[in-house]
Amino acid sequence: MVYSAHSENRRPIPRGAPDGVLAGTAHEATVLLDRHGLVRHADPASCRLLGYTQDELLGMAIDRLTPDVSAELWPQLWEKLRGSGGAVRELRHRTRDGGTFPVEISAKYIDYGGEPYVLVQVRDITERRRQEELRLANLHFFSCMDQVDRTIRASCALETMMRNVLDLVLSLFDCDRAFLLHPCDPDTPTWTVPMERTRPGYPGALDQQAVIPTDEDVARSFRCLLVADGPLTFGPGNTHPMVAEIGERFGIRSFMSMAIHPKVGAPWQFGIHQCSRDRVWSEDELRLFQEVGRRIADALSSLLMLRDLRDSELRYRRIVDTANEGICVLGVDDETVFVNPRMARLLGYGPEELLGRRLDDLLGDHEGSTGGDGAGGDG
Repeated sequence: MVYSAHSENRRPIPRGAPDGVLAGTAHEATVLLDRHGLVRHADPASCRLLGYTQDELLGMAIDRLTPDVSAELWPQLWEKLRGSGGAVRELRHRTRDGGTFPVEISAKYIDYGGEPYVLVQVRDITERRRQEELRLANLHFFSCMDQVDRTIRASCALETMMRNVLDLVLSLFDCDRAFLLHPCDPDTPTWTVPMERTRPGYPGALDQQAVIPTDEDVARSFRCLLVADGPLTFGPGNTHPMVAEIGERFGIRSFMSMAIHPKVGAPWQFGIHQCSRDRVWSEDELRLFQEVGRRIADALSSLLMLRDLRDSELRYRRIVDTANEGICVLGVDDETVFVNPRMARLLGYGPEELLGRRLDDLLGDHEGSTGGDGAGGDG
């Protein structure tokens, strides 16, 4: 026999009720509550879940078992269960050591031995919650990365693309400042922030047009970033202390940063600042930040190479256009695809008139014209 520890009611509740009504399953625990919200029966599975012995659980009030049901709320729940016959909901259970874990409870109003009770079957859903949280975190991650990819593809202009991506980073991480610093090099005498987006009220190095000397603290942070496998976090509660002078100068309380390595030039630093409060970033945020940094590095590689190519073409064009020699470029079938101004003047045409014509035709016209003029002069 199992007895209630409640001093006002010591009516015995027999173990092993008919049809196993008080027995839990391999995945469930069973508790029987009286009209006062006191435990009248608890099976061994309940003891394992909560960390109590059966004697300790008997007579315990429902508000000690779950923080979601107060002593004041229990009478209302009792009446609802009596009227509806039962309910299923998710709550938290409190263990003996004060910890909590999520459970799904199936509560049923029953008459047992001539007395009304609520039979509660409890299922620990910690793993189910964990899997759901993991699923939602993955959905959030892939949704964010899709936004980043679409933002990068939307523009082939480096400045426009980076401005849009950094604006998106501000939103995704709910931070006060997102930036790209160059170069991330401990041996550089100075560094700048050529690309930066900020929330109102938090201007940064770009706003100040600052060229900042590389002191030893900054050089040390660059070295840490260059050897790290992923992002590093700085500030209270994070893995690294704040770089004091930079933190004070730009009002930074916490920041997360990583070195990125485009295929052109020196490494850059990609980072976000939290200026309004101290902040410790989660593992999910670190993972997302690292992948965003990798996308930015790839985009920087492509756009920097494109910019270098355009700069080279512009330099080449300037050299060719100002050359004293006539220069002609032929395509398929020896058709002219480019002539510089000097060549056009030598042949007596405008540059546009020469495009698409065969070189031997042009030279023939030129020689015929020259020869005619010479004969006429001699005559």
